[in-house]
Amino acid sequence: MSYILLQCLSFLSAASIFLVWTGISILVIGLLYSIMKNGWAVFKTNKEINNLPLKDYGLGAVLINDMSNLAFTAGLLRPKIYISNGLFNSLTNDEVRAVFLHELHHKKKYDPLKFFLSSFVKDMFFYVPISKYLIRLLHTIKETAADNRVVSVTGKPLELASAIVKVSANNNLQMSASIKGMGQIESRIKRLLGEEIGKVEMPSIRSILTSFLMVIFLLSLPVVSVYGFDKRCDDNKCKTTHHHKNGNVCEPNAKDMDCNKHCYMNKSM
Repeated sequence: MSYILLQCLSFLSAASIFLVWTGISILVIGLLYSIMKNGWAVFKTNKEINNLPLKDYGLGAVLINDMSNLAFTAGLLRPKIYISNGLFNSLTNDEVRAVFLHELHHKKKYDPLKFFLSSFVKDMFFYVPISKYLIRLLHTIKETAADNRVVSVTGKPLELASAIVKVSANNNLQMSASIKGMGQIESRIKRLLGEEIGKVEMPSIRSILTSFLMVIFLLSLPVVSVYGFDKRCDDNKCKTTHHHKNGNVCEPNAKDMDCNKHCYMNKSM
C-alpha cells in the first residue's frame, strides 16, 4: 500500500511540475505574441498617419489636407483628433460638428490608449475565447458613450447618424478610435434613430466554459508551484514535515517513522 501511495505521489509531483511549466510557457508565448502584434499595429498606424498630408496647428486637432472623408483620434499618451479637409465638403455643418464632438469625447477619455491596452490583454490571452467578445463589448460601450455625448450636446441624433453613414461609406482607413467604430455601425444607427436594436449577442456556452477553465488553470499555477506534490527524499524536508523520534537523520531501520519509510521506499525504486 505504501509503495502504491508513493508511486501516486511521484506521479502527482511530476504532473505539478509539468502543469507549472506548461502554464508559464503559455503565458510567455502569449506575452511575446501580444508585444509583436500590437507593437506592429502601433507602428503601422503611425506610418499610415505620417503618410497623410497633415497640417498641425497645435490645437489638439490635425487637418488632413486632402479630399478624403476621415475622422479619427490617435495617440496613446497625447491623443489628437484627425479630420480631413474633404469632410467639410461632404458633410453639413451640423454633421461636421457631430463628428468633431464624437472624436473629442474619445480624445478626452484617452480611448485610443484604452483600446490599445485591451487589445494587448486580449492577444496575450488569445487562448481565452471570451476575450474577443469582451473587446467587442468595450468598443460598443465606448462608441455608445461618444454618441450619447454628441446627442446630449447637440440634441440632433439624426445628424450624427447621417455623418456616421457618410464617413463609413467613403473611407477604408480603420483606426481604433474612429467615428466609424469597430463594426457596430448598423446598431448605432438604429439606436440613434430610435429603432429597436434587438437582443445583444452573447458568447456561446462552450466559449464561456472554455474561458472559465482556462482562467481557473492560470489562477491555480501559483498554488501548484508553492504547494505542489514535491515528495522527493529530502532529509531536511522530512524533519519539518514528519515526526522523528530521534530528531537526527533518516534511518531506514526505524520502521515506525513515516519519513524514513518514505526515504527508504524512494531509495529502493
